[in-house]
Amino acid sequence: MELTPADVKTLKKWGYRKKDIEQIEVATSLTRYKYNDKLICDGKARKLLGDEEYLSGISRSAFHYTATRYTPGGETIFFDSSALFNEGVF
Repeated sequence: MELTPADVKTLKKWGYRKKDIEQIEVATSLTRYKYNDKLICDGKARKLLGDEEYLSGISRSAFHYTATRYTPGGETIFFDSSALFNEGVF
């Protein structure tokens, strides 16, 4: 998934640098997203969480392998970005 200009602005506001944002963007495509014990795509994860909560999760996972975020209804979405590190991308 390509990050939008609004996404980049938010990430910069949170203190991420250009190189960090590049890593986060790559992670959006390599991350496995799990919801209710089923794999879902990045777009569905984002839709369920909302933009800022999704960005919070993917930015954490892109540097720490995994993250968990909660939908407004309290359901869990698990981010697994370990492939980013296993494939030697970063």
